[in-house]
Order: sequence, then C-alpha cells, then structure tokens
Amino acid sequence: MNDDWQRQSLDAFGRVSPEAMTAEGFWSYARAYFTWVKANPLVVEKAVSGRIVRYSAPRAMTITGLRAFTGAELTEPHLQRPVEMALDVMNEYNLTLGLVEVFNPMLIARTMGLPDKQEILTPGQADAPPASVSIGQPAKPGLPKP
Repeated sequence: MNDDWQRQSLDAFGRVSPEAMTAEGFWSYARAYFTWVKANPLVVEKAVSGRIVRYSAPRAMTITGLRAFTGAELTEPHLQRPVEMALDVMNEYNLTLGLVEVFNPMLIARTMGLPDKQEILTPGQADAPPASVSIGQPAKPGLPKP
C-alpha cells in the first residue's frame, strides 16, 4: 500500500490537516478505511435457547465512518473524484451484503436512495379479491376452493 499519506502534515490530533489532504492521500486513507472495516467486524451477542451466543458480523461502510477515519471534508473540490470512487466502493460492498441478506436489504436500499417495494395493481385488480394458495390436501371436486 502507498504510504505517502503518512508523510503528510498532521493536525493536533494526528490526522492529515484538511488543507494538506491531497486526492492521492485521501484515496490511501479510504483504502485503509475499507481494510479496517473488513478486519474489524462487529461482535454480536444474542440469547439463543437460554444461552448467550457471540458471533462476528460484517461492519457496514458508511460516509460518517469514512469522514471520521480520514478526517477529511468530503466536499472539498479537489477531492471530488476520489470521494466518488470511495462512495462507489462503499455502495457496492453494502449492496452486495444487502443482497445476500447479511445486511437488512430494505435499509441498504433506503440508504442508496432506491424506492421501497410497492404493490402495483393493474386495471381491474383493485376490486379483485386477493389470490389464495392452499398447501396440503388438493381441493376435492365439488367443494369450494378455500
């Protein structure tokens, strides 16, 4: 990994000062953030059958986390391209884990600005009773369907 970000001027908190943050430095920080997220999963504790079960779960990549990790203002004009690249990586990661239901798919969809699932009715469907499906015994001839 490129370590140029370590040689940049630091602020009082040991972060790169916003004025000294370059596009390359930001991208290096963003890559370090991605690595950190994957290497530091959340530890979840749940009660299962009267026992506490601990397991690790992936951590979501967030804009707030990226901003805190890099110490950069994401609105700086000279950082526009690397910020867009970082957001693309974060969206792909979160969407992929949402699709396989590691993350809540609806939460990821909302975060990404996708519309909520809506029922679409065609003309004539509005007054029709809902379809029913019965599982088990097949319907006997002469009896009304459930």
